[in-house]
Amino acid sequence: MLIVAESPPPLRKGRPRYFYFDELDSPENLYHGIMTALWGEVFKRTASNKPHHLKRFCEEGFYLIDAVKFPIYDLRNEQQKIQAIREQRQARLNEILALEPEHTVLIHPYVFAGLYEFLLTHEISILNASPITFPIVGKSIFDEFISQFQDTLARAGIIAPIRQTSSQPGP
Repeated sequence: MLIVAESPPPLRKGRPRYFYFDELDSPENLYHGIMTALWGEVFKRTASNKPHHLKRFCEEGFYLIDAVKFPIYDLRNEQQKIQAIREQRQARLNEILALEPEHTVLIHPYVFAGLYEFLLTHEISILNASPITFPIVGKSIFDEFISQFQDTLARAGIIAPIRQTSSQPGP
């Protein structure tokens, strides 16, 4: 199952940060959100073992790409971000077709706005029919992301629903 996220995060301390990098550089929103949604309490107890979780993620058939290959965090407004995604949509379609995923999930309202209709017209199986928010650790939308992502995967039979009282990663 392919997950399409927005873009790489901005540099931190002059260094790039990517979902697949082994080192855990403070709470990483997308990494923590996806792993918590997939493995709940098991992940929370061992969150700092990023190489283990990334290996499991891949072994269980999940993979992630960015809609745009450069950070768009600093673009001024929503329309600029959606436009940047739309400008890259043919390249993302080519990448998705080469990966041949059975299902695809679009993470972030901007990704959904920029890619959903285009990918559907090219017969890409997209599991979410509405935007899934981006998880931000320490904010209420983190729990909203967990619920949206789990519900999307559960409706497709990919995971059984995991319900928790608090999804936030520990200290």
